[in-house]
Amino acid sequence: MPRSDQHAYENLIRESEQVLRGAQGVPLPGQSRGAETEALAGAAASAGRQELAALEAEQAQSADGYAEVRISDDRMSARAAFVPPVGDGKPINFREVQELVIAKGLRFGIDWDLVRSAIAACNTTRVSQRDIEVARGRKPVDELPSSIAIEESLLKKGEAKAPAGAAVDFKAISPFVMVKKGDALARVTPRTEGVSGIDVTGAVVAYGKAPGDSLKPGKNTAVEAGVVVAACDGRFVPGEGSFWVSEVLEIPADVDFSTGHIDFPGDVIVKGAIKQGFKVKAGGALFCARLIDATEVVCGGDLETGQGILGRMHGAVKVGGAVRAKFIENCYVEARGDVTVSTGCLNSVICTLGKVITGPRGVIIGGKITAQKGVSTNQLGSTAGAKTEVHCGTDYAVQQKLTWIRDQNIALATKLKQVETTLASAGGRPDEKLVALQGKLKTAIRTLNDSARSLVASLHKDESAAVEVRGEAHPGVYIEICHVPLVLSGSTSRVRFRLDKALGIVTPDRLA
Repeated sequence: MPRSDQHAYENLIRESEQVLRGAQGVPLPGQSRGAETEALAGAAASAGRQELAALEAEQAQSADGYAEVRISDDRMSARAAFVPPVGDGKPINFREVQELVIAKGLRFGIDWDLVRSAIAACNTTRVSQRDIEVARGRKPVDELPSSIAIEESLLKKGEAKAPAGAAVDFKAISPFVMVKKGDALARVTPRTEGVSGIDVTGAVVAYGKAPGDSLKPGKNTAVEAGVVVAACDGRFVPGEGSFWVSEVLEIPADVDFSTGHIDFPGDVIVKGAIKQGFKVKAGGALFCARLIDATEVVCGGDLETGQGILGRMHGAVKVGGAVRAKFIENCYVEARGDVTVSTGCLNSVICTLGKVITGPRGVIIGGKITAQKGVSTNQLGSTAGAKTEVHCGTDYAVQQKLTWIRDQNIALATKLKQVETTLASAGGRPDEKLVALQGKLKTAIRTLNDSARSLVASLHKDESAAVEVRGEAHPGVYIEICHVPLVLSGSTSRVRFRLDKALGIVTPDRLA
């Protein structure tokens, strides 16, 4: 290569390297930038920055619309936010959202119609649509065992009610809830099957099982058509985990203001006393540990008291079975069974279809005893001359009916006489109403007389009834057996009075 060409070649290489290094801002060895070069470099850098800012601004003013999806922690719902496009950005595309939803793992309960409407609203109004529930799972339904709910009325304590301005009878307030056979006690809700759920990812959610109802029907209950009913009359008793109907009512203390009057269809046990002024009615037997200060006592079975029965001349006791007491004083007592008294009967009226029996030293002083099967006592009457009557061999219930018929006949006959007197004095054409009334009165009298005749046949039930006095029978005592009377004119002891049908008299026999 010629020398001149070689020199030109070397200059070209050097100049080229200088240009390249200048473009990189690195000075050549042995050289430094001049002020002009530095000014040009600063201007170039500023221009680059402006161009970059302009590009960034253009990019900031234009952005594509997009969607975000978030699944709840329990995976039972999914919510989405839809952000609109900015500037020349692309609107939200439904297919892209579909892909996003599927990518998130959503498989169940997706509301695609709601997704479409949210996308349309977002793209059209350019307003973000946020917190949109785009998918919802199906919650499981727990399995529920059958349950029992007691009737609310049975859980409320009874209250005494009185008309406005009237005094409340606090004796009528009772803490006991009485029910009749067939009364509804509780309602049964049947078992409900459990249903599995599904979360938004399509996974099955197991249902739960509620604990079983611990409340169970107890004694004397029955289930009829989803209702627990009382199987008998009695007291409703709610207990721990159960409820039942008790045929026995137990009073732990006295019958007083704490209990009110007692009206119970079964047996009643009173561990204290029955206080004056309080009524007791028992469909079954009645046991009272202490004194019965009787106002009105009624029971369908036997009556027994650990002490006595005090009537205060106004009390009444009616018993469907036998009576056992230490004493009966100033009281009216009816019983279908025997009346057994330890110490005695004082100034009382006692009527029984059985016997009246006193203890080894028992006495009957004053009052009136009607005992169909007889009387056995240690002492009858007293030296004080208290009027004492004993009637045996007759059915007191029949006698009471005959007495009632007699009283009714007297009243009817009186009215009939008044009607006939009015008709007789009227003259001329008789009053039709009075004539009809006269016929009704006569018919009623005939009906009562027919009833009386049929009752009389069953009045004398026990001609073998006797009155036994193991101790002394005092003068003035009236004894009647099957309506055959005897009045004791003097004292006698250890004697048995019986009916001598052949002679038609009551005769005494000496006891061994």
